[in-house]
Amino acid sequence: MQMISAFTPSQRRKPEKVGNEIYLFLKEKLRLPINREKSGIRRPSNFEMLGHAFVPTYQKGVKGKYQLVVKKNSWDSLKRKLKQITKKTKPYSFEERLKKMAEVWRGWVNNYRLASISAKLKSLDEWLRNRLRYCIWSR
Repeated sequence: MQMISAFTPSQRRKPEKVGNEIYLFLKEKLRLPINREKSGIRRPSNFEMLGHAFVPTYQKGVKGKYQLVVKKNSWDSLKRKLKQITKKTKPYSFEERLKKMAEVWRGWVNNYRLASISAKLKSLDEWLRNRLRYCIWSR
């Protein structure tokens, strides 16, 4: 099966040349083992790594710009952890609950701080405040 590309052969050779130079530098100068299958040259929209992904920015007149985002399963994982901590049936005091939440929240935000997360964090914060309110009312 042949891939159809909008790029000319010379445009495809440029990234391959740079990739080969980087590969040789890492292998020969730094003596690092490199797996060629995992370390390929890809489009940002097809690339995911350690819970991060890239999506194109949609601005009029701007092409080829991408922003770093958090993958959906990473958001789900954070929400699942916070939901576990904020269950009203857990026998935590309110201070313990806040301390555990702060640990999870701080670690997660530090890991994904380079991504565009502010809007989603705001909605997650609203959801979390409602959960905490529910914990207080149930006591």
